[in-house]
Amino acid sequence: IALASDLPEAYSVRGGIRLRLRWDWQGAQSDLARALELGPNSAPVLGGQAQVLASLGRRDEAVAAARKAVAADPLSENAWTALGRYLQPTGATAEARQALERALQINPEQNWANFLLGNLLLSEGKVEEAIAHYRRAPEQFETTGMAMAEFTRGNEPAANALLAKME
Repeated sequence: IALASDLPEAYSVRGGIRLRLRWDWQGAQSDLARALELGPNSAPVLGGQAQVLASLGRRDEAVAAARKAVAADPLSENAWTALGRYLQPTGATAEARQALERALQINPEQNWANFLLGNLLLSEGKVEEAIAHYRRAPEQFETTGMAMAEFTRGNEPAANALLAKME
């Protein structure tokens, strides 16, 4: 920001750091407001706004911001993943699934999209389909997902072993 005070993504990134690492919601909101002033059509900025809004429990506004991010950059795997992430808790599971599948069409190795789609499928009782997505995710996501899948299958010893591995 000191080097490029007119760069919206700089404020968006700092807002994300304040949100995730410092739990400074007020500072994050301030940075995102500035980022939106400078780049109202920037997908990363809109995605950052969606994340802050979701963290504040403003789910409908988070979904709206994520939709704007997708419209601003329809080839952004992160924008589609965020949209799916924020739609799922609203009960719009079909639309969430479509958004996550779109993210995976863009990048089949998208970490969060595979994990989140696995979670969605697991919540619908589609354990094997969920496992297929967990297996495409990085190790920490795979282990977490597999622990949930094994528990859902009723295999508590396997779930506990995976939890121990995570610890």
